[in-house]
Amino acid sequence: MAFPEPRQHPYLFAHATLRDALAKRPERLMDALAGPDAADALAQLWARTGEGLEPEERLPTPDLQPHLRRLPSGWLLAAIPLPSPEEVGECFAAAILYRPPASRLLFLKTAPEAHLFVLERGFDREDGTRRAYVAAYRPDGRRERLGDLAPPELDPFLAFIAARDEARAAFDSGAGR
Repeated sequence: MAFPEPRQHPYLFAHATLRDALAKRPERLMDALAGPDAADALAQLWARTGEGLEPEERLPTPDLQPHLRRLPSGWLLAAIPLPSPEEVGECFAAAILYRPPASRLLFLKTAPEAHLFVLERGFDREDGTRRAYVAAYRPDGRRERLGDLAPPELDPFLAFIAARDEARAAFDSGAGR
């Protein structure tokens, strides 16, 4: 079953621009998302994404206001609602799970850690019905599908990621052993 190609501007913003910004300088991106000019910083990234596209592929800048939550693990979760997806591959939202650098000893700090998640419009391979699922980008750049999510809304998306973070934190602490 063939579906139309996703609109390039929102597709590239979620799957390439955010991923690249996170890979290059996660601290800088997260500082911008937590700052008072977060929507402006995201609007600049949106505009930069459109620079390489044909004029007819560019979309107007949407209201890209991030939603921030500090999780019990201490990690920061920043969710970015995106324009409503029209085609398979476009995203309802993107989210970044971030652990800032931490001091270990007097002058040593741990490296920051960041993970990109997307809530993406997909389809059922058996019957072709549209659905939404959560995917995460691995450090090697591959996208891993984590599970379906209905309804494809911001709060269930954040709860899905938070539950994964709690399980990771429990495993890391040895609680599940």
